Amino acid sequence: MKKYTKICFAGMLIFLGMQVQAQVKVGNNLATINPDAALEVEHTNKGLLLPRVALTSTADFAPLTAHVLGMTVYNTATTGDVKPGYYYNDGVKWVKLATGNDAVADLPWKIQTTTNNATLVSEDIYHQGKVAIGVTASDAPFSTLEVKGDINAIYTGMDVLSITDNNYVGFIPVSGTYTGEGTNAMFSSNTLDPNFATRLGYVFTTSNFSGGLILTELGSKNVSSSANLQTYTSSTSGAKMATTDSLTNRHGEVHVNSAKGIQMSDALLASKATVVTVNAESGIAFSFTDANGGPEGRYVFPSVNGAANQVLTTDGNAVTSTLAWRNVSDLISNQDWKLAGNAGTNPTTSFLGTTDEQPLVLRTNNVERLHITDAGLIGVNTNLPNSTVQVNGSTSYNVRAITTDEALTDTDYTVISRAPAAINLTLPDPTTCKGRVYYVINNGVGPITTSRSFEVATGQMQNYVPVAASGIQSINSNFGNKYRIQSDGTLWVLIQLG
Repeated sequence: MKKYTKICFAGMLIFLGMQVQAQVKVGNNLATINPDAALEVEHTNKGLLLPRVALTSTADFAPLTAHVLGMTVYNTATTGDVKPGYYYNDGVKWVKLATGNDAVADLPWKIQTTTNNATLVSEDIYHQGKVAIGVTASDAPFSTLEVKGDINAIYTGMDVLSITDNNYVGFIPVSGTYTGEGTNAMFSSNTLDPNFATRLGYVFTTSNFSGGLILTELGSKNVSSSANLQTYTSSTSGAKMATTDSLTNRHGEVHVNSAKGIQMSDALLASKATVVTVNAESGIAFSFTDANGGPEGRYVFPSVNGAANQVLTTDGNAVTSTLAWRNVSDLISNQDWKLAGNAGTNPTTSFLGTTDEQPLVLRTNNVERLHITDAGLIGVNTNLPNSTVQVNGSTSYNVRAITTDEALTDTDYTVISRAPAAINLTLPDPTTCKGRVYYVINNGVGPITTSRSFEVATGQMQNYVPVAASGIQSINSNFGNKYRIQSDGTLWVLIQLG
């Protein structure tokens, strides 16, 4: 059985090899095949259906695994630069088989911003050659656009430019001074020759202006007056534009050059001139001259925006003052104390006080309230203190009544217990508050037990404040329910009874 299987398998391989190398015909007349065709399809009512795939772009071989030269498919997708139709692969991209408008031969007019042929009258088009209108086959190309005949430009139903036998554009004489080559004018006048016009509007340019300048003038005139806007340029002074009623009588001027940027002035004369200069590096500058032409004021504005509530300040330079944005708080000397408080102070250099042998005095309502001598003695309502602190008047201390367990803080001084039973009183660590004094009065029902013992005599410690047996008039020793204790930095010490 295995022998027969091997023989059949070998026969199949030989048969398949013959089929791969043979010609194939599908459809009608199978016995007849074109000798040059590897595959021929013949049918009277059926067609050839190529593989239908969805391409993503002409540059992407997907959904195939690679670009294959000669591969042909029918694309069903519309995306990117592909749309439905037949495509073949040239080995690096897909190429669409042209049909309909796509099959039109390359045309001279293209759609702007593309290389596609223009086929619609509504498309924006361009041409890279010369275009001539009204010429004959014997006329040689002359200009990029050449028109033989009248020109009429119309916008929204109105003529905006006409060049006919009755209008002049080009190199023509405008006055007796500026004529010929290098002089150009476009104008409208009430006479054929503008030299004799009594009403004239014009745009005029010339390179024959005095001083080597190139002059452009836009103006109008009639029999009684004229008004002009002149611009002129040179290689040394840049470009200028001025309003004028003559070549010398100018009223305002704009000057542009690489060295000064843009300058705008309201008068040509140096005296009483106002000039605004715009420069990319220095910003905007204003300058004023006095009646003699000398500098009266000049200041330069900053080129950046200021922050909210900032103000412009000057550096006070006598020649050119530079303005800058500043915070109002920064305008006050750092050595001054502000009403709203100071930030970033250094106790070594920032302080309230004196640096000589003078006292520091604080007043209210122009009356001296606090006096600190140069020796450091402090007087309250006295300017002659004789101790570290001398108070001319009464003093007050904080008083707090308690009825339950409490802890003493740095805001306490006198603490009165009116508790209905014995309570506990927490004292702070004496090492953290050297010199602090508490006055504890027990007017409650039971004793007060303190969290820390206090020294009542040499070598004797106590941690409670007893209750008085009777009132203040009693001579009973238990009157000692009033304890004044103080921290010596190590222990709490009883310093006074009663």
